Amino acid sequence: MAYEIESDGKKIEIEIEPAETEGIFNVRIGDQKFHVDGIPTGEGSYSILIDGQSYEIDIDVREDRYRVVVNGEFYELDLRDERRRRPTVTAVLETPSGAQLVSAPMAGKVLDILVVAGQSVEKDQGVMVIEAMKMENELRSPIQGVVKEVYVKRGEAVEPKAKLLLVEGS
Repeated sequence: MAYEIESDGKKIEIEIEPAETEGIFNVRIGDQKFHVDGIPTGEGSYSILIDGQSYEIDIDVREDRYRVVVNGEFYELDLRDERRRRPTVTAVLETPSGAQLVSAPMAGKVLDILVVAGQSVEKDQGVMVIEAMKMENELRSPIQGVVKEVYVKRGEAVEPKAKLLLVEGS
């Protein structure tokens, strides 16, 4: 999965791919490549090894801003994954009725469902949280409207393009 991080006006391209062993990832930051092994140590806290060097990381997410502390150093970041940078990959399909079907952008597990059928939602309001590759991804409503149907349950595993929910425009 490709990401773009912006901090202090600088944009950095990052790509994260799972390695053959669970919990281990190959990470590319610009032209540099790293082998990363990580485990969660608490809510929003992780212990990771990058090419054999240990780091303690705490992550606080507020809207699109990430506040990250790495071994005591504070960073504030904007993080955009490839789905947000390339709108054609948003996994949102328009139905003939004008409603919007929100589908899973990748395989993962439903961590939280932030809305219920019948609930009004604003455009870009968070509607569901999916965990994929040990990262939480908040999916947002593509339009202002009403949630007509939720197709999944919390804790359910989903495949790419699985139907998650339907929002009808108001």
